[in-house]
Amino acid sequence: MDVDTFLTKFATFLEEGEPSFPDTLEEFAASNWQELSGLLQQQRDTTHNHRYYSLYLEFVKLTEFVVDSFRAQNNLTEDELTCLLHVASETPSGKKFVHAFISSLEYESFMRFMVEYMSAADVWWHDEM
Repeated sequence: MDVDTFLTKFATFLEEGEPSFPDTLEEFAASNWQELSGLLQQQRDTTHNHRYYSLYLEFVKLTEFVVDSFRAQNNLTEDELTCLLHVASETPSGKKFVHAFISSLEYESFMRFMVEYMSAADVWWHDEM
């Protein structure tokens, strides 16, 4: 598979596949925002609660499931996918996409996403009450 075809297929799959990446993010956040909010409210010192990292690892597993679904649908091995991502990351059309996707999987990005989701969900939650 050439890099442009890969980028198109991967982006389309993330957006529209089963499961889609946005749906996976939404479902995960909806299932966990109240727990994370409670943990943050209970935190009285600078000690980092290990449950945050456990939630992150659960998120990573969900992301791996999405990526593995793409790999299976396109008959790609892990090595082939890694190679395509590497080559794509060095092209003008793929550099930002690959970087953004990989960055979204970092712990800090995950925590930022969850805090932003909690803020929006908390507003909705209080409006409904």
